[in-house]
Amino acid sequence: IASGFSANDARDIRLLAMDLTSFGITDVNAAQVDRFVVSFSGSSDCAFIAFNTNSLKIAELGLVKKASLTGCGVLGDVIHYTFEITNTGEVPITNISITDAMPGMVLSGNSIAALSVGATATVTGTYTITAADVAAGRVVNSAKVTGLDPSLNTIEDLSGQTNTDDIATVTDLLTPPTIGTIVNVGCSSLGSVVLSD
Repeated sequence: IASGFSANDARDIRLLAMDLTSFGITDVNAAQVDRFVVSFSGSSDCAFIAFNTNSLKIAELGLVKKASLTGCGVLGDVIHYTFEITNTGEVPITNISITDAMPGMVLSGNSIAALSVGATATVTGTYTITAADVAAGRVVNSAKVTGLDPSLNTIEDLSGQTNTDDIATVTDLLTPPTIGTIVNVGCSSLGSVVLSD
């Protein structure tokens, strides 16, 4: 319990309501408002602030990561990735970039100046399969996109299969084929057996 309070203490609740037209904000220019700041003074504090989300413009990004495997998934094969970035919010987003923590990932086109509302851009990447990946039988990882809203707040999203989930991208590697023992079940010689890839 914080200093100055006791268990089951009762306190008055103070409500503050504002007529935004008193600040010159109307339905005509509300879309131009970047932020509204409430500052408290003295011993005032704030338990919560309620607001109408329909009166705000939301800043959001969505990132979808897809993989395409070249080859069978053996050591040295390459996985090609596409990172589809969409401005799913209601304001422009600037200074957009992808970060992918997987060692060996090489990104191309990873600097997007701005995305308008609803706009989409694509970054590509390549990754070379390692012995550890082959042993694991799959490559699993996620990426993250970051950008700045008009108030210079950082907006980010973890990659997923759609813009609304954060499901990691999984690339299954094919199990290398094996050859068992070749047995001649007949009585006569069959000659030589040639195996080719």
